[in-house]
Amino acid sequence: MDLIPWKKIGEPIVLAAKFGRKLLLQKFLTPDGVEKEFSQFWMKDSSFVFPITTDLKVITVRQYKQGRNAITHELPAGICEPNEPGEITASRELLEETGYKTEKMVYLGPTWPDSRCGVFIRHTYLALGCEKISEPKSDPEEEIEVVLLDMEEWLRLVLKGEEVAELTTLGITIKALMYLSESCLGTISNIALRSL
Repeated sequence: MDLIPWKKIGEPIVLAAKFGRKLLLQKFLTPDGVEKEFSQFWMKDSSFVFPITTDLKVITVRQYKQGRNAITHELPAGICEPNEPGEITASRELLEETGYKTEKMVYLGPTWPDSRCGVFIRHTYLALGCEKISEPKSDPEEEIEVVLLDMEEWLRLVLKGEEVAELTTLGITIKALMYLSESCLGTISNIALRSL
């Protein structure tokens, strides 16, 4: 069976918009000629960073997240400014949230956290050779605690899934491990396997 993409019909209707996010209603035409409506969530694209220090520690952040109503353990991330390349966003957010600067930023590819309803992309990066150069600068809406973890500790947290609940965090962790296992840092993949 050959799948055929649906066709968008017209522009989406904005049902609600606030704080840089929109709830949309979009019409589609199925390959069978049937019109269907889907609600979609729009926001600006963002970048997520999997940062590793020169001594192979994962730089993580803990903070309160309103949607989950809990303290979460995650990776540095932030919204891309208009016309800002994802790599610039990743470097800026890494420095602002943690005070670390990377020696090398590797693009791991895009993710779509909700491919049915989400109309946005999350770019993922691996930041290698990170060194602390300043204190973090939190936004007024955020209170962030920076935590350095061994790879094995981070993987246990991700696999446990209680404090780490962001799907992009899981995806970027897997992508980073794949990249590292193919590079000269292959010993990290052995650590990952021991954590499973």
